[in-house]
Amino acid sequence: NCVGYSFTVLNDSPYGYSNIKKINKEGISNSVLTINNTTDKVGYTYPTIQFELNTGTDVSIINHSDNDRTMKFTNLGEAEVITVDSKHQIVTSSTGTSRTENFNKKFLRLVDGKNELEIIGDLKQLVISYEVCRLGVL
Repeated sequence: NCVGYSFTVLNDSPYGYSNIKKINKEGISNSVLTINNTTDKVGYTYPTIQFELNTGTDVSIINHSDNDRTMKFTNLGEAEVITVDSKHQIVTSSTGTSRTENFNKKFLRLVDGKNELEIIGDLKQLVISYEVCRLGVL
């Protein structure tokens, strides 16, 4: 006897997705970070960024590989943790304070291939998370 199942599946994307890739840096201050985005997707990849201020109140992340597109926050609190969901355009703060007035509304995005990110500010921690889209994944 053979027992089996029959399924009809509707996919919401022509891509397969990797596990979430996570870059975690501690004690980062005025540095350059390179991310190699190996996506097959046409267009941009929108990561989630979380950072914790060490000292100072301003943070900028410039993607030199995306025409120097700059995500900038000003007048934040020391030791504040900011989470930026670029895909859904949501910004949250550990203080519960709305930070839309402190943000230039230019969400970080990654181009296909090499992304050279310049971090301006003094961060206790920086975490960048994203998924890679792949064609032909079984």
